[in-house]
Amino acid sequence: MAKFNDLKIPQLKKELEQRGLATNGLKTELQSRLREAMEAENINVEEYVFHMELEEETTKIEEKEEAQCSSKIVDINMVFVAISQMSTQISTLFKEQDTRMSQMETRLSTHLEEQFAAQDARFSAQLSAPKELDVHMSAQVSSQLEEEEACEPGSSQYEEQEACI
Repeated sequence: MAKFNDLKIPQLKKELEQRGLATNGLKTELQSRLREAMEAENINVEEYVFHMELEEETTKIEEKEEAQCSSKIVDINMVFVAISQMSTQISTLFKEQDTRMSQMETRLSTHLEEQFAAQDARFSAQLSAPKELDVHMSAQVSSQLEEEEACEPGSSQYEEQEACI
């Protein structure tokens, strides 16, 4: 036996169900709905005694089931929180890795540019060396030609050399 204010949610739902009323909502909503229905039936809510002896055992079982269900919901929520935290950590790690990769790319690019510039300078030096060699060789060949021309009969230098001999 119980008074109106002592009724638990399953008991309130049972009373509402017997009257063909909605059984969803918070406890205060269920109480309000049942109070209105009982007053419409001319029942004094404050004095009425509810007989729920058999249902007390059912209520305990239902409460235990609800506790297990809410425990599962808490467990699922904890899993979601853990997944969210891991997702944040993974995102942070990816950002850090991306930063490191960008830094490495910059260093490698700079190093390669320096290597290409050094190699280009070496090639340029090697390519310009034959030109200098060509100029030097041209001067030697010209000098030799002049000497050969000087030794030919009929040249003014040939006559001077013969005069010296």
